[in-house]
Amino acid sequence: MAKLKTKSSKPTRKSKKVAENSAATGARRAPRRADDAPAVVSPAAAGPSGALLEGHVGAQYLLPLLSGAEARGLPGVVVTRVAFQRAGLNHPMDDVIVTGHDRQGRPAILELQAKRTISFTASDKIFADVVALACRAVAKPEFATTRYELAVAIARTSTRIEQHIQDVLRWAREYQGAEDFFGRLNQPGGAHQAMRDFVAAFRKHMHTAGAAHDDVAVWRLLSRFQVLAFDFEQPGSVCAQLARERCALLLAPQDMGRAGELWDSLQLIALQVDAAGGDVDGPALRERLAAERDYRFAGDRRLHVARGRLAETAENTLSTISSRVHGVAIDRGGHVAAALSALEQGRYLEIRGAGGVGKSSVLKDLAQRIGVESRVVIVAPHRVPEEVGPRWRHSLVVSCRRASF
Repeated sequence: MAKLKTKSSKPTRKSKKVAENSAATGARRAPRRADDAPAVVSPAAAGPSGALLEGHVGAQYLLPLLSGAEARGLPGVVVTRVAFQRAGLNHPMDDVIVTGHDRQGRPAILELQAKRTISFTASDKIFADVVALACRAVAKPEFATTRYELAVAIARTSTRIEQHIQDVLRWAREYQGAEDFFGRLNQPGGAHQAMRDFVAAFRKHMHTAGAAHDDVAVWRLLSRFQVLAFDFEQPGSVCAQLARERCALLLAPQDMGRAGELWDSLQLIALQVDAAGGDVDGPALRERLAAERDYRFAGDRRLHVARGRLAETAENTLSTISSRVHGVAIDRGGHVAAALSALEQGRYLEIRGAGGVGKSSVLKDLAQRIGVESRVVIVAPHRVPEEVGPRWRHSLVVSCRRASF
């Protein structure tokens, strides 16, 4: 990428004064409140966040528009449109807005805010802003009647995030009410202190935003909140590698060598649409890529029904794996955290150990965590036949060969 060189010059006295006044204003800015009117500003001035993080994240959500696949953070949903910078159109968490529908045609929304740095603590002003925006979304009528997910995209994760914060968010989804959720969270020895600290910080920021912050309100928001880590800025990014592989599958055989180029094109389009505060759907995106870059795409593989049936099979399999030994719950958080850390370094993970030590329980915990963001498929050796027969195709509603599936 070419770099633009400019002559450096010392700031004038006037420019220094403007900068000082801006800094002072920022320091005195009152905390964001849930009932504040949405700030209507130029989309170009509102983003992107960090070093092209929004471009990376936005491109990640443009991929499902081309493939018919599901978007991260919206498992079971076929993506139909991706929009950017829509605060002025009543989308509080407005960096990326993903809309789609499930198998029954019911609408679903994911609002996502991209933040390069966020500590998820009581003193973190960035976290406070994110929670205040989330509280605005909760106040929308459709939040109670539709599948409405909220997420913050981060450039890098940590053991605290993966081992404690993600556990809290998973618990909030697993429990059907605030009483049971807080009962487990506050039970002596039932949760790590870092988990309680995160919930306390979340409640504090809800209170500061002027939103309801009782147990039910906190649990309700936590059950719809996600933290999605995208490692695009890290050397050897796994996310980027997976994106390029998905691009290769989308292209016709004679164009598969342009997979990296397609991924770069998607990032550029995401930045351009972001700057305009626009949106794009699948047909428009495919037409734009073909017209501007002359990409040739493979056939349209709509496999969401088959994925749904495989996911249902996986859920039934996981339900047969017990996490208890003689009725006692065994904490395998350390092993799970180590597994998640290993997955950040590569795509494949092998869990080894003697029989009966809990390998299946670790696998179940990993699958449940990942299942919040995307589909989980559990397969055994030789489960999928080399030649896809009529019976297998009919059971999964698959119209392609095994290699394509």
